[in-house]
Amino acid sequence: MRSEVLALQNKHELKTVGLCLLLLFVMSAVRQLWLHAGGMQLSPAQAVAVFFVYLLLLQIWWNAIRGRVVQKSVRRLLIVCHWLIVGWFVVRLLQNGLTAGAEQYGRFSGYLLVIPVVYGFLMHFYASLLLGKADDAMLDRRWYLLLIPASLIVLGFLTNDLHGFFHGELPVVSGPSNLYVTRPGFVLTGVWLVVMELAKIVNIFRSGRRIESRLYRCLPILELAILAVYSLPYILTAFAPPDFELIEFTAGLFLYEILVWETCILIGVLSVNTDYRAIFHHADIGLQILHPDGSVYLRSGGADAIQPALFAQLKVCGAVPLADGRTLHMASIADGYAVWTSDTNVLQRLTEELQEKKEALENEDILLRTELMQRRERRRLRERQRIYQMVYERTESERQAILALIPRMRAELERMGDEHDAERAVRALLSQGCDAALAIKNTGNRLLAHEYEGEDAYEA
Repeated sequence: MRSEVLALQNKHELKTVGLCLLLLFVMSAVRQLWLHAGGMQLSPAQAVAVFFVYLLLLQIWWNAIRGRVVQKSVRRLLIVCHWLIVGWFVVRLLQNGLTAGAEQYGRFSGYLLVIPVVYGFLMHFYASLLLGKADDAMLDRRWYLLLIPASLIVLGFLTNDLHGFFHGELPVVSGPSNLYVTRPGFVLTGVWLVVMELAKIVNIFRSGRRIESRLYRCLPILELAILAVYSLPYILTAFAPPDFELIEFTAGLFLYEILVWETCILIGVLSVNTDYRAIFHHADIGLQILHPDGSVYLRSGGADAIQPALFAQLKVCGAVPLADGRTLHMASIADGYAVWTSDTNVLQRLTEELQEKKEALENEDILLRTELMQRRERRRLRERQRIYQMVYERTESERQAILALIPRMRAELERMGDEHDAERAVRALLSQGCDAALAIKNTGNRLLAHEYEGEDAYEA
């Protein structure tokens, strides 16, 4: 399913990009026809028409990005780039039609165009730094130091008439001129933009999915090389428009930035939310998107209609079991509700099987514990009998000595010739008997202690 969805997604996006490119080619051709027919100057109506066509294409791309890019932090930076490009188009609108013939204004407004270029490329670089991070991720403060050289470049362009470090004005017969030659500052600005763009491409590939195809990995670099070749005729002619423009430089410069993002999305480096209709169509859990009133906005092929009574119950409970064993779930989303089903039949069967296995294991555990206790008790009894037998055998001589003392004591008591002698003899015999009994006790204690220590170690 995933491969089918990706194929549909790429096909749809390629078609959209192709249509936008075609519209740019047509708009460029129409604009050049207007210029040649109007003496190389657009009328205010024609300039406004060009402006709104570019604005329409830009809005189409921004709507696509807003719906596909998940991270809010990246979208915030891209919307800054969006409005910078709009500012560029506004300046070009004033240049092309509304201030025709104002040479001094035309030269200064040309300096203003550096603002969206320099800051726009920087914002795109900042957006690439946040790719793959948390939704509320923030830039490291150290990256904001790049605003210092960017601001110095912009300030240098705006004050160029004082020092001429970026552009040199070409002399004309009389009055100010919009023709100029590039100076070292312009070259440094170009190097700055190329570095920002290369760093952006590196960040995109580093934070995105790995692509095995070398050709795909080289596409953004190839697009940068095409931009350099595309800009070369304008630089060599002091930014005077060539006789034939495939795409106007104003549109082409920012078209490049859009193409880099779209290329990285199409080849799969960047993950985006796109082509929801294809995903819903292939979903097997009955996905639905409902309006707040319960009407359907989007529904997958296997989804059942939600009746008003069931919709009201879902809003209260959040989950409602169905008669066929499935469960219907609802979650609130922006401006509506998401509804899906889960098949609880399989889960119920698994739960019952697990419960039966649990009871069987508990019974087996009780039987096993009882059997182990009986075995342990029998082994204890056998071990105790063995130890007693061992003590009995080891103390045989002491027991025989005690038994031999008994008839001797009886004989001494019967003789009773001299009571003192008989008492001493009996005491002596009793002392020998006590010594033999103590020997039996000590031997038994040693054997018992040794055997029980071995038995405890075995049981542990």
